[in-house]
Amino acid sequence: MPSLGVLYMAACLEKEGIPVRVLPAHVMRWNISDIVRYCIDEKPDIFGITVTTENRLEAFDLARAIKQARPETWIVLGGPHCTTTAQDTLWHIPEVDIVVSGEAEITIVELARAIEAGGAAKDLRIIAGVSFRDEGQIVNTGLRTKIPDLNDIPLPGRHLDDMSLYNFKVEVPGKGLLPAANLMTSRGCPFDCNFCATPVNWGRKVRGVTPERALEEIELCMKDYDAQVIWFYDDTLNYNPKRLEKICDMIIERRLGIHWFCEVRVDALERKLFDKMVEAGLFHFGFGVESANQRVCREIIHKKATLAQANDVIDWANDAGITANPFFIFSHPTETWEEAEQTLKFAEGLKGRAQCS
Repeated sequence: MPSLGVLYMAACLEKEGIPVRVLPAHVMRWNISDIVRYCIDEKPDIFGITVTTENRLEAFDLARAIKQARPETWIVLGGPHCTTTAQDTLWHIPEVDIVVSGEAEITIVELARAIEAGGAAKDLRIIAGVSFRDEGQIVNTGLRTKIPDLNDIPLPGRHLDDMSLYNFKVEVPGKGLLPAANLMTSRGCPFDCNFCATPVNWGRKVRGVTPERALEEIELCMKDYDAQVIWFYDDTLNYNPKRLEKICDMIIERRLGIHWFCEVRVDALERKLFDKMVEAGLFHFGFGVESANQRVCREIIHKKATLAQANDVIDWANDAGITANPFFIFSHPTETWEEAEQTLKFAEGLKGRAQCS
């Protein structure tokens, strides 16, 4: 599916009149040589690379290749991996010029302006959320304050990408494979599960767009990209039940007929809201159980949701004829084999009632 983070940054650059192109090399099936050839031909001033921990080695190889072929292009890295590894990256990968940490919609615009003006260290030092080298020393400008109101940034620049390349489809029971779009209406999660990076990347104070803004993006995806399925990428779509209820009401009132997937917390979900979600098009939802052992949940994971709550929500899903998708994790710190067996037994007991992950 398309990278929403890249598309948000592209939209912000476009809004400020800064030329930008999105290059989804993975779906274009480009290799490093193809990308290098593009850089030689197009001569970009800045080349940004999204880095996850899984793709970091490929990203570093790409940075090296571009810098060797076109030294004057600024290589800028960002993405989840960079939030806590900026200094280490600059220390070990000399071909990388700048690392951006945290939300980058504002940072990338300020960075483009600074590089356009010559990229002097004095100009880079006043940009929060970046790390770079100045006379051989690594400079970190400190954390960028998270965007307080997500309604202030433009919608992702899907028009700057070729959505047809993704062939993003989701199977809906009884409907087959349908064209889909991913969108994110909130950032952050108020909970503190020990295995989750969301509090580090997005924060525990959840920021969400208005229901009106959410519907604007849903309708845009339906109109411009023929989406019949929406994949909500929010960590916890029901973090604010009243907001979600309003979104559902608007989908129902406008008779959008959209099918959608989301992830929820079962300890923040009531039957009345669940039924409205189904009426609005929910056909599949995920939620974390993680472990069936109380000690692991309470002392290790810090999860307060109960197995009873999970079972209730699974029953609701079966009543409604939609798919409940509980998530499980094994090998928690200090987890014993006997405790893991409890989880296995619980998951096996859901056969025919839920789709376990």
